[in-house]
Amino acid sequence: MPGHSRPSFSVVSGLVLFLALFGFALKLLKPSIPPVGENALADERSMFLRQAGNQRINWLPLGDEVVAEARSKGLPIMLVVGSPWSKLGRDMDRKAFSDNSVADFLRRHFVSTRVDLDERPDWRNAFLPLSRAQIGLLPDLQIAFLEPDGYVLQVYARRAGEQALDAEAFLNVLIEARDRHRRTVAGDPAGNHERLQIVDLGRLGAAETRQLPNLRAYAAYLRSITGRHGGFAPIRPVPGAQRLYPLAWQFLAMSGQRSTLEKSLLPALQSGIVDWLDGGFFHLAADEQWERIDFDKLAIEQAAMGLTVAQAANNGDPFQRAIAKMAFESIVEEFMDGGLLRSSRRGDEAPNDRSLRSSFSPRKLWDLSWSGELSSGDLEIGRTVFGLNLRDNRPMVLRASQQDRILSPSSNAALEKFRKIAARQPRQFSDGTYLDVNGYAAARMIEGARLWSDKGLLREALALLDGLEDFHSADDVSHSQTGTDYAYLGDYLAYADARLQDYLATGRVPSFDAGVAVLRRALVVFRDPRTGTYNLRGSSPLGRSAPELIDNIVESTIAQLIRLLDAYGRLTQQEETGLKLRKEAFALASRYQGLANEAGLAAAGYFAAMLRMANEPHAVAVGLDAIVQANRLHRLRPFQLVAPAFGPVRADLQRRAPGIYVVDAAGAAGPMTVAQAAARLGRFLKL
Repeated sequence: MPGHSRPSFSVVSGLVLFLALFGFALKLLKPSIPPVGENALADERSMFLRQAGNQRINWLPLGDEVVAEARSKGLPIMLVVGSPWSKLGRDMDRKAFSDNSVADFLRRHFVSTRVDLDERPDWRNAFLPLSRAQIGLLPDLQIAFLEPDGYVLQVYARRAGEQALDAEAFLNVLIEARDRHRRTVAGDPAGNHERLQIVDLGRLGAAETRQLPNLRAYAAYLRSITGRHGGFAPIRPVPGAQRLYPLAWQFLAMSGQRSTLEKSLLPALQSGIVDWLDGGFFHLAADEQWERIDFDKLAIEQAAMGLTVAQAANNGDPFQRAIAKMAFESIVEEFMDGGLLRSSRRGDEAPNDRSLRSSFSPRKLWDLSWSGELSSGDLEIGRTVFGLNLRDNRPMVLRASQQDRILSPSSNAALEKFRKIAARQPRQFSDGTYLDVNGYAAARMIEGARLWSDKGLLREALALLDGLEDFHSADDVSHSQTGTDYAYLGDYLAYADARLQDYLATGRVPSFDAGVAVLRRALVVFRDPRTGTYNLRGSSPLGRSAPELIDNIVESTIAQLIRLLDAYGRLTQQEETGLKLRKEAFALASRYQGLANEAGLAAAGYFAAMLRMANEPHAVAVGLDAIVQANRLHRLRPFQLVAPAFGPVRADLQRRAPGIYVVDAAGAAGPMTVAQAAARLGRFLKL
């Protein structure tokens, strides 16, 4: 161009040489240069922590460093309690935490930390441990804004049916939390959530009703909240959603409330919440119609629902039995890894509320038909039997539209084709194996195997039980195989539960001895000397632990503790140890009666435990064939405690004539035959 001189050859050559050398040096140094945005979570073991590892937020793993930094900088803490199985957590990471304006605001005004509920389940109940039942908070994602001393500024958590916040909405939450921090520093009184936290902790620590609950009233309550589309009505004023409530359904099954059980459970079993491709159940539906499905799956929910549906199907319903069988099979076939269970399968949600693996869109069905992989007959079965109809099934997942045809040979043949097609899409599972999940699953699998006399399921369950010894040392247990620096009540109870069920099914005395020893150890480790309550863990710099009365995922630890204390206590009640265990079970049950009534549906586990405890009659089999006789009776009366007598279990009855003894407050009557004992016990537990 006129007026502009061209750069000389030497200048151009020098620039090219410089760029070439710079590129070569960059290539050599690239492995040592961290990716843009990588933070302290990038190399964490937890999937939930790693999914935030490339955000511009200065995330820190939960620990003393978080509190120290917050104190030194005078900043509040944002603690995100989440999990790999949280769709909301993934949505928040994608929509809010990856936004530059959110990241910049957090870097200036907060110290940010995360904790994984699989790694640290003791945090699931840390905030608003009672109020969450009325508010409708779900445990899969909770965001707490705290002062360094644990003072609660604000809690944001998923409510039933609620979706993720976008960046703009979440910025408003952050601004409010920052402003609350500033008012707190200026000496303003506690905010609403701090007041709720104080009240909740105080009530859980001071509850002393000293009376047992009205079980008839609770059965009527469940009947009154049964939803129009099955499940249970949403907790007002929370928008509708459908969760799995295995303990509420167990309560109805045990007490013989058949009509309410069918109205609430059957629509769920006919919906897309059942995974017909891989077996078991998806985690959640975000609407009352069971349409907007969270495609995450939890091993512990498969175990709880497998047993629940197996008990409901004890009237011989083949449809319900097939679903229960699929749930148990999914535990072994999906979640097993090296002899132990992974906690969860991560959802693979796609647009339009669909799953990459589990949904069959109209276009996908057309392509499969065109390629010849699905015949016209397969497509017709998919449409009529499995509900693949876009008008009525937006996620286009297989569901039981024609219950009477779904187990037919033609339906099974078509289902196998759908399964093979789905198997092309890989699944992603959470990292790590943990005792609370494995112990609880083993216990429920043993119960299911005992109910059905299923040797294959029992073999799988006992193999899983053997793996629990990796977590067991003396009378203590650890959460993970690598050991942890904290103790968690749920791990102790899961181990004691699995060992109890093993003894009941096999009569192995070492299992009983190990289980009762770990249970008694838990009473020492987790008892709060100030209140007499049992907390999930010890205290933390970011707040006190609390008893768990709410069924956050499946059975609460308070419910499980009452159930185990009562069962172990009954079987050793001729000894001082057994009397002490039963006394403690009664004290816990009466202590929380009033709070459980307020929690309602969210405390179903407590009421299920109370139903078992309130029914005193149970059976003990004596003699060389005690195991065979006990298991025969259990299949007829699966809701009552039925045990063989060996070792420390009712040593007084072992000196009597062989047979079955029915034990109640008046003493032990027997010996009886299986039929006589079944008649004496009755089919259901009395309200």
